[in-house]
Amino acid sequence: MISRNGARAPEADDTRARALQYLRALVAHLGRSAQRIQTTVGVTNAQLFVLSQIAHGVRNGSPLSVGAIAERALTRQNTASAVVARLVASGLVRSAPSARDRRRRELTLTPRGRALLDRAPESPTARVVTALRKLSPSEARTVTRGLGALARVLGVDVAQPPMLFEEPARRSARASR
Repeated sequence: MISRNGARAPEADDTRARALQYLRALVAHLGRSAQRIQTTVGVTNAQLFVLSQIAHGVRNGSPLSVGAIAERALTRQNTASAVVARLVASGLVRSAPSARDRRRRELTLTPRGRALLDRAPESPTARVVTALRKLSPSEARTVTRGLGALARVLGVDVAQPPMLFEEPARRSARASR
């Protein structure tokens, strides 16, 4: 609120200070968690999340596709595809045509991927996704509106962000022309 003399009301400043305090705490906590994972496990937070989702699908008898990974990560398919491609290239995930639908590719862990996952803690992304799902619809809308407003004021492009603590996929020289 603005008073008659143009100064901000103290309660508005207190609310902004609390918002910044929460944002600092969340970013610091998630950043430390992601850094610890990368240092101790050797993969990024996003890669660990994808590995855990693939393992979960296999345990439930239904290997996942990249599209299913994207749904579970609450992200776009091309974003999930970039993370999966890195995992396949590093020998942690195998991608093979589905026996039921040859157009669909199913993802499974390699023995190296399983061993890595067995020694890894829960990924920060998994914790955030779980926490978001625990919010009531009203709370989720409030968080979405608040973060959306902050991103808009900061001029942040939210159209296709990478997964948490994952570098965006590099565009080829051809794609950037």
